Amino acid sequence: MRPVKPEPLLSVRNLGKHYPRRHWWGGKASVFRAVEGVSFDIAPGETLGLVGESGSGKSTIGRAVTMLNPPSTGTVAFEGTDLRLLPAREMRRMRRRIQMIFQDPYAALNPRMSAGAYVAEPFRLHQPEMGRAERRDAVAGLFQRVGLDPRFAGRYPHQFSGGQRQRLCIARAIALTPSFIVADEPIAALDVSIQAQVVNLLQDLQEELGLSYLFISHDLRMVRYLCHRVAVLRRGRIVELADSDTLYEDPRHPYTRALLGAVPVPDPAAERARLRATREAPAVAIPEAGALEEIAPGHWVAQAAHV
Repeated sequence: MRPVKPEPLLSVRNLGKHYPRRHWWGGKASVFRAVEGVSFDIAPGETLGLVGESGSGKSTIGRAVTMLNPPSTGTVAFEGTDLRLLPAREMRRMRRRIQMIFQDPYAALNPRMSAGAYVAEPFRLHQPEMGRAERRDAVAGLFQRVGLDPRFAGRYPHQFSGGQRQRLCIARAIALTPSFIVADEPIAALDVSIQAQVVNLLQDLQEELGLSYLFISHDLRMVRYLCHRVAVLRRGRIVELADSDTLYEDPRHPYTRALLGAVPVPDPAAERARLRATREAPAVAIPEAGALEEIAPGHWVAQAAHV
């Protein structure tokens, strides 16, 4: 008997994000469909990786599911509640459960605000009944949880390294004990030696707090290490969705194969052979993505669209 799947924490159905596109000559405005027909679920405690080339719509999806930039079409259900239908007051309460970590920690930090005040701001906004001493103790605990010295609370963003700034952003994101976090390329702006430390911190927090992540990245190796399942995005549509091992060992969509084939191999001989095979292989046109079809349990691949 097949195990019963848990109810998804986040359920996205047919999500679309459209932008008006006006022509310089003043003609009729058209619509640019940045994201179209995207559907996926994220279970409690699960990490779903979202990969694709720059401009494929990854960050657009991340901002849409958190309602920072609400979607144009589709539904985003969090714990069974469609976020698009919530009034502003209810959405404000829901933001305690849904947080986001941005790519550039320096841009996310307020240069005029000390690190302690930055991490304490969620308490001030959502828990105004909290006393100053209690808030200070909570901030110190968050600093320790993300690997920072609480004595750094009086410092300002320019006094921290890139990795420390991202830890501050993570501390603020977990301050209100959320259930779901969108991590939008949280390690892209960091030194390679620091990336693994931040990823390990995210894993530790997931185990400790039961977090679910939507992990957006272009680092395919890190995605395989961190994520339970991976969705491949191309031109605003998901072309393949499967668990990490299946996707990396048995990619079915031509675009997924092209992405994985572009990952450098740390073996000079194998890398030369890969590049030679790439040059000699005939160019294959990647079809536009159509509807997803389940070719194996949990393995979805987009069929060629009929145009």
